[in-house]
Amino acid sequence: MNRVVGLLRAGRTRKKVVGLTALFLLALGAVAIAAPSGLLTPGSGSSGGLSTVGPVNPNNGFPDWYRDSNGIDLQPCDDPQDKYCGGAVAAPDNTAPITFPDNFPDEFFYMSADADSLTSAGGNKVLASFALEGAFANPGIHSGDQIVFSRIRYRINAGLAKNTDYKVTQPYGTDTVTSDDTGALFVTQDVGVSPGDFAQATKGRVGPFLTWAKTADPNDLPPANYIGDGVTPHTVTGSPVNTNFVRIQGTGIGGGPTDTNPNPCNTTGANAYTGPVNDCIQTNNFVLVGKRPTIAGVDVTRATYEKTASGTEIAVTANSKAGQDIVVRDGDNGGGPGRLFRTTPLRADGTGRYMAYVSVPGALPKTVDVVNRADTPATVKHVDLTDALTATASYGVTNGSGGGDKLHVTASSSDSSVAQSSLTLPGYGDKALDATGQADISTPAPPDTVTVKSPKGGSVTVPVTMSGQTLDPLPLIASAGVDQTVSAGVKVTLDGTGSAGDIDSLSWSGPAGITVSGATTTSPTFTAPATAGTLTFTLTVKSGTDTKTDTVDVKVNPVTPPTAVIGAVPAAVLQNLPITLDGSASVGAKFEWSQDPTDATKVSLGTDTTSSKLTFLYPKTTTPVHIILRVRSAADTGGACDTPTATCDVAKVTLTPLLDNLGTIRAKNDGKGRWVVDGSSSTSESNNVRVYAGPTIDPTKLIGSALVDPTLAWKTDVRNSTVAVPTCRCVSVESDRGGRQLAVPMQ
Repeated sequence: MNRVVGLLRAGRTRKKVVGLTALFLLALGAVAIAAPSGLLTPGSGSSGGLSTVGPVNPNNGFPDWYRDSNGIDLQPCDDPQDKYCGGAVAAPDNTAPITFPDNFPDEFFYMSADADSLTSAGGNKVLASFALEGAFANPGIHSGDQIVFSRIRYRINAGLAKNTDYKVTQPYGTDTVTSDDTGALFVTQDVGVSPGDFAQATKGRVGPFLTWAKTADPNDLPPANYIGDGVTPHTVTGSPVNTNFVRIQGTGIGGGPTDTNPNPCNTTGANAYTGPVNDCIQTNNFVLVGKRPTIAGVDVTRATYEKTASGTEIAVTANSKAGQDIVVRDGDNGGGPGRLFRTTPLRADGTGRYMAYVSVPGALPKTVDVVNRADTPATVKHVDLTDALTATASYGVTNGSGGGDKLHVTASSSDSSVAQSSLTLPGYGDKALDATGQADISTPAPPDTVTVKSPKGGSVTVPVTMSGQTLDPLPLIASAGVDQTVSAGVKVTLDGTGSAGDIDSLSWSGPAGITVSGATTTSPTFTAPATAGTLTFTLTVKSGTDTKTDTVDVKVNPVTPPTAVIGAVPAAVLQNLPITLDGSASVGAKFEWSQDPTDATKVSLGTDTTSSKLTFLYPKTTTPVHIILRVRSAADTGGACDTPTATCDVAKVTLTPLLDNLGTIRAKNDGKGRWVVDGSSSTSESNNVRVYAGPTIDPTKLIGSALVDPTLAWKTDVRNSTVAVPTCRCVSVESDRGGRQLAVPMQ
């Protein structure tokens, strides 16, 4: 499933959008447009509706036209002064002629088809747009940044069921669009966003082009040489699947159960809808923008010369539409006086291919002009003349490392005055060919093609052919892994992943009485027996008639009874601080820490109770905490272990709390909001003392707090306190380390 979120540039310039990143869309005039949301899942429909990309225009760098599978050609609708295109494009100065790059739109359309007057639940307008669009890959009008892309876009700003799929049927197939968690969607599929690669757009689903459909009124036609007028909603034709409409189906798309659907789906005729009336909306009308070409253009595919002792000739090939008047002339001097050869028409094959082979009586021009005189104004492609190169590239293969194998290249120029040694190989540091036009390059692996260049501008890329000895196939290797030492009763995994070659089958075998699970896989397992000894396993791999084996030894150690040992602990433990118990001196495979369930104070031991060490927060308590460590052997299957067994040992430690003695406490209040309370403690380690007004620890009556200093003394002096003197004229004190005195009389 290919789910595509909105990408690149926004749609029509009349909803003018300059650029789109993955996070934001900003419109001209600083008007914010909703960021892409929801999902678009393309359904039916395919590429192929656009068949041909026209020649690239020498003035603006965009194709002169695109042709669809119905033979309809459309050119850029890029002139804001054209009333049938002006609503869709805008140049820096809409009143001046279009010029590149100074007064050129940053986006335009070959075709744009917007569904008209489609409204969803709550009166929300629906954007359903299908376009072949020209634009620029980066902000600004820059040569080399030209892109043409196929676009399908949907937007509904509100009113949809949240996170819900809706099916869209449109002229080019079907899509599933998914609303976001606000009940909106804004999704786009763009195809063809690489600068200069104008054929990418033909891989999108937009195509063939839509045009106004015929009606009973013979005068109901689009303007001459246009597919629509850019303003009038109209039925269309051209859908390759005969769905010349936009229909959206899904929960409540047309409103709630008691609402009137503003644009219900057709329930009769072709593509009739059956289902709840408010779960489907449809429009058959589109606003179309598109202009049929006024020029055919010309693409020059070759402009080379051949110079020999007997003369000089120019070879030109070009592409355009059939039936064009295309000539080649001297590009340095034009067709007038001083021309170095006579202007010559290109010969056509009737399908759009053209050629000329022209004699040059004297000096050779550096450039030629290929001119389509049928265009108004004429299209002129000014191209450099280069020599034509012919070349071969072969590679001789010998069995082995290839250290002595060579790539052999030969080449020659159509210009007999070009020295063979001036031809170079740019892929190999501009290595020059020798005087006979040959070069040998040592390499164990050649490229698939080789390019040769000439100082006269010629270049040729040829495939590399191979011949010689074939290489050996990958050898068959059986690898049973490294020897292992394990304890009795543990699960053991064997390792055959080091085996290599075209393995048709793999199998393991072992000693009698040992069951191997997954014996035909690379990583089988077995359980080590209780009896100590060395077990040998054999791995067999086969490839065709070839068989290889390897063995691995697994040494099983005798069972060692586990021992549980907890390291020394303090005689008294500081309360409300972390403590770590160390069981690493224990012997065994599995550790289990727990608290004696009979303890009065319960302790949270955290999430890691199966390591050799245990760290937890010792609580505030006046009673001891008892921690139990059980250590089991690998063969132990779990269960009770309150007393030692052959496979489980148990140890227990008592953690006695260090009781913080707060000593004599003195508390005073001057009746003006000043409290002075001091005393002592039996520990200063990270110890704070808090004082409360009254006979209990009441957080709402906190007077203040103090840190116990290194002399074990503490004092809090609070001025302008809002805590009143309690009726009992007493205070209560507690410390972080568990000390507590309640109802201490005030002085």
